[in-house]
Amino acid sequence: PHGYDHILWHDQAAGWDENRAAQELEKITDVYRHLFGEAPKSLAAPGWQAGRGTWQAMEKMNLLYHSDTRGDHPYFGEGLKTLEIPTTLPTWDEVLAWDGVDRETLVDKTWSLLKSDRLNVWTIHAELEGTVYFPYFHEFIEKAVREGVSWIFLPDAARKLLERPQDASRDGIEQTERPGRAGTVTCQRIQN
Repeated sequence: PHGYDHILWHDQAAGWDENRAAQELEKITDVYRHLFGEAPKSLAAPGWQAGRGTWQAMEKMNLLYHSDTRGDHPYFGEGLKTLEIPTTLPTWDEVLAWDGVDRETLVDKTWSLLKSDRLNVWTIHAELEGTVYFPYFHEFIEKAVREGVSWIFLPDAARKLLERPQDASRDGIEQTERPGRAGTVTCQRIQN
C-alpha cells in the first residue's frame, strides 16, 4: 500500500507520533485486507514522508520491509527490526528539473545513474512515465533489456537481504532536500 490519504500522509506523516501513525496505518490495512484477504507485507510512504512515529507503528505490523525513504542501500532504522529498502534513483520529474536534462537526454542521464554493484530502486509514476513520457520510458526499458539488466521484485530482494540481516547497516533518517524536488523528503542518514 501507498497510503490511505496520500495528501494527508505527505503533509503530516513525518511528524506523527506512533499513535497517530497507527490510526492511519489501520485504515490502510483494513482496505488492503478487504481487497486481498490478507495483511500487507510491505508499505511505501507517500512522498517519502516518514518519521520515528510512523516507523514505530509499522514495527507492530510485522512487515517484510518498507520503502519510505530516499537513500543509498537497504538498512534497518536505529533500534528497529523492519528492513527499509529506500528509493535510490531520482524520479523523472526531478531529473527533468536538472540543468541540461530534457526529453532527449533523459534516458541517457537516468542510465548513467544506475550502479552495477548494488540494488537500484526507481519509483515510476503512472502520470509521467505512463503518459506523455511513455515513449522515453519504453526506450529506457528496451535499453535495459538489450544490456541484460535484471529486474528484481522487491519482496524477493527483501527476503534475500533478510537471510543475513547482520550485513545490513543501522542508519538513521532525516528530512532533507533532493535536487529537483520541492520541499523535503525522508532520507537515509548513513551512520559512520
